Amino acid sequence: MSPFALFLEQSWGLWTLAGTIVVKWWAIWFILGRNFSTTTTLTTLAVGGSAAMSTLLLKTGALGPFGGEGDPSWLAWGGAGFFTWILFSGVEVGLLTLAMKRHRRGWSWQKYDLVFYLSACAFVVIAVGTKMAFKA
Repeated sequence: MSPFALFLEQSWGLWTLAGTIVVKWWAIWFILGRNFSTTTTLTTLAVGGSAAMSTLLLKTGALGPFGGEGDPSWLAWGGAGFFTWILFSGVEVGLLTLAMKRHRRGWSWQKYDLVFYLSACAFVVIAVGTKMAFKA
C-alpha cells in the first residue's frame, strides 16, 4: 500500500477519529460561531466529507500499490502527509464555505480564521503521522 493510502487509512481509526472530531469541533466553534448545534452540524459535515473522500479513494483503488522497492523514504512519507493535509483541508474548507454561504449570505473566510482552520487540519495530520511512526 502506498504511503498516501496508509495515511488515509490510519486517519479513521476510532481514537484518531475521536481526536479529529474534538480538534475540529473546537476550531469550528472558535472560528464560525459559538452555537453548539451549528458547530456540531458543521463538524459532522466537514469530517464526514473528508472520511467519504478518503474511503472513495481507498475503496476504488485509485491510489494503487506502493511501486518502489523496500520501504518508502522519509520524503515519500512527508509527501503523503502533505497531500493528506491538502485533501482534508480542501474538502473541509470547501464544504464549510458552502454551508456558511447558505447560512449567512455574503459570508467569506477571514484570513486568520482560514489559517487557524488549516492549522487544525495540519495538527490532525501530524498526529496521524506521529501515531504511525510510533506504531512502526
